Amino acid sequence: GSSFGSRVWADVTRQARARRPPPLVAMFDPVFGTIAIGKRILVVCVVGILVAMMIKYRDKVIIAITGDDRIHGTPLDCIWIGLFRCCGLCSGDYVHCLGRYLGVAPWTVQLSCITVGDLPDHHAGDFYLTIECGGDPPMVTSVAERREPKVVHFPDVLTLRVRSSSLEPSLRITVKRLNLVGSTTLCEVQITARSVTNWAFSSANFKRVQMFNCDATFNAETPPWIALKFGGPDEEEYSTSMDAEGQVRTLSMLGGVKNFKNEYGLLDATGNFLAEPFEEDLELLARQERCLSWFTRAMIFLGICVPMAFYGTWKYASFCYDNYKAITMAELNNQTFPMSVYQIQHLVEWCEVQFAGEGIAVGEPCKPSFEQVYAVCTPSDEGGRFPAAQPELAFPIPFASDFDVPGLPCFDWACWGDFHVQPFEPYAPLMVLAYFLVVSLLRTWGRHCVRASRASMQRERAQQMQSTMRNTK
Repeated sequence: GSSFGSRVWADVTRQARARRPPPLVAMFDPVFGTIAIGKRILVVCVVGILVAMMIKYRDKVIIAITGDDRIHGTPLDCIWIGLFRCCGLCSGDYVHCLGRYLGVAPWTVQLSCITVGDLPDHHAGDFYLTIECGGDPPMVTSVAERREPKVVHFPDVLTLRVRSSSLEPSLRITVKRLNLVGSTTLCEVQITARSVTNWAFSSANFKRVQMFNCDATFNAETPPWIALKFGGPDEEEYSTSMDAEGQVRTLSMLGGVKNFKNEYGLLDATGNFLAEPFEEDLELLARQERCLSWFTRAMIFLGICVPMAFYGTWKYASFCYDNYKAITMAELNNQTFPMSVYQIQHLVEWCEVQFAGEGIAVGEPCKPSFEQVYAVCTPSDEGGRFPAAQPELAFPIPFASDFDVPGLPCFDWACWGDFHVQPFEPYAPLMVLAYFLVVSLLRTWGRHCVRASRASMQRERAQQMQSTMRNTK
């Protein structure tokens, strides 16, 4: 016994000496530990500085990533496109009016009669406005050249898309002075989107609003202001041309795009006429593109909704089959009904523990066959063996219990469906991937057909032009 204890003590001592660092390393161990901690602190500081710089100069980061200085999307865009337009699969024309009053669809508002005054500037200059509305790109007016800062008028008519919601970003109007290099921001104002829509559709829609000076060092006698008219869409929104007398014409007055293009030919920057495709050819190609787009969207919609519906139905059938199977096990084990959920689960666990690893035959009390389970699935009034004292099974619906709503009752077809569909469950992801692969191939083939149709039209028009030129000669 003593020799055995001495050997154990010798082994422990030898292992401790093996783990003990050399004297020189042990002497500098606190220094090395301090250096490691310092490196970690330095890494954390560097990462924190980088995150702070990215937040401060986020517009530069967005430009570097996307090529634009902003993300053209708001939470209301997500709600409108995701819910009301079915993730972009439908246009939402039928629910557009409802979306407007709910604050998720945009109203069309026109700004006109724009005048600014008392600008924080001492000399005449070239002024212009920038208007930012929601996630849309900024709009810029024309430059008012050599205007006094007392009153500057802009003849532009700007059309905005504004949602009447408190979640919509405010309308931001900025007055800038154009310099030889760059520009100087003079003043700005932010108007809530709800105020814009209220003013646009009221009788008193001409407002003069105070603006705020961007240069705190400028001593202004009176604050700058902007006066503008808010209005809804009118005929000017659809104006496309202006004749020599200055009268505005619309497409409806011209008889359509085709007549409009025939009356006003396409010109280049020097005034020379240019050839352009025939409008009927463009309409045919656009119709083909729309058909292909709708077909692709419909197939994608089916590819998303059908698997989701199948998954929900399978979960329902699996829940019902498992519970009917547990009741069948209880019945075959001569249990007395009614039984609570806890008692049934305890019986199932007892069977799993009792016969774990044993290859018991199908049909035994702890391993009922499909025919035995299906007999319990069938209601008693239809000849089934479901215990009359046992409450009916119901699939739980989320949040239904909060409103005293019973769950979805389990029908007998759920047992049949789960038993026959369960063998194909591992292949479901592969089937979904194969479906989307087929949709992608069909979309590629459709685009090829559209390109072939375009080439055929161009070839036919070229032959007609050559024939016309030969006949002219």
